[in-house]
Amino acid sequence: MMKAGLLFLAIIGLSLAFYCEEKKTYDSPDEENCRYYHHCESGESSEGACFIFFRKFNPVTLKCDWAWNVDCTAKPAKLPPS
Repeated sequence: MMKAGLLFLAIIGLSLAFYCEEKKTYDSPDEENCRYYHHCESGESSEGACFIFFRKFNPVTLKCDWAWNVDCTAKPAKLPPS
């Protein structure tokens, strides 16, 4: 029974992982917290963060920016080219 539970949690964890396109390098906004972003490189995802105070990840410019310049609800127009 415990093995089945662990398998279920592993499957859920994989389905919640951020998907990165193969053979591309780009940053993508985190959907829950705009201080964070996903850095994608060759299909692998790692989490990035805007650590300087008053900075957030700008989903339009795809870079860390001053908080007053960032609309966290904005969506990137398209995936940047590799």
